[in-house]
Amino acid sequence: MATSSLLPKETIKIFAQAVGVDELADDVAQQLAADVEYRLREITQEAIKFMRHSKREKLTTDDINSALRLRNIELLYGYNSRDPLRFAKVQATRDLFYVEDRELEIETIINECRLPSAPRQVTFKCHWLAIEGVQPDIPQNPPKPANKPGTQDDADAAAGDNAGPGTQSSLTRMTDDAEVKPAVRHVLTKEQQVFFEKICLAVLGADVNAFHAAINSLRTDKGLHQLMPYFCKFITEKVSDCTQKFSLKVLIAMMKMVEALLMNSEVHVDHYVR
Repeated sequence: MATSSLLPKETIKIFAQAVGVDELADDVAQQLAADVEYRLREITQEAIKFMRHSKREKLTTDDINSALRLRNIELLYGYNSRDPLRFAKVQATRDLFYVEDRELEIETIINECRLPSAPRQVTFKCHWLAIEGVQPDIPQNPPKPANKPGTQDDADAAAGDNAGPGTQSSLTRMTDDAEVKPAVRHVLTKEQQVFFEKICLAVLGADVNAFHAAINSLRTDKGLHQLMPYFCKFITEKVSDCTQKFSLKVLIAMMKMVEALLMNSEVHVDHYVR
């Protein structure tokens, strides 16, 4: 059965010689030419689809590469030149042409291309996120939320509007002299709540091993900053109870807790004591 192909069998033989196959039968070359033509048509049709979906009328090498990638075929290598190809005729031949490549110097390519600017050197800057629970009003920190209608600030403003002139002046003086600090909500995680309860039970309990473990944890742990206000309140309440109903055991336990917290180099107790 004879097969016709736009590719001549001589072209297939040339490619076969390039890969090391010197002797290739004519019928085999003819069959390979038909198969190569089918593969080329298939890739070309897929590339035309990419071109039409891109709203273009000119087929580019990117379309060919997209079609090859769709078929899981190795992509083409080389430059994607936007300049038209210049064909030159081989001397002493009638219909043989080649692509004329001009010699380029590396210095010329470097000078013509636009290199991106060098990135800036990596730097860092420190700023205060919060001072004693109060967030400073600086550009690095997130903006404070606006007051919603019906809040305490609106009620205070309404009360100020209804007051007399004397009350208004006294309120103004008090506002000017007072230092207003926004209330910061202190939220503990589930793990921190469980840890706080375990420490309190161990300090007040009868288990000596648990007591020493709790005191050692207060002396060495680094993440006690969030729990310090609660520990201070707990110690203050227990010491106050001891003054009313004398309990030497509880008082000694509270002294051990204070000693452990003072010996912890990662916790600054003076920030939480008034």
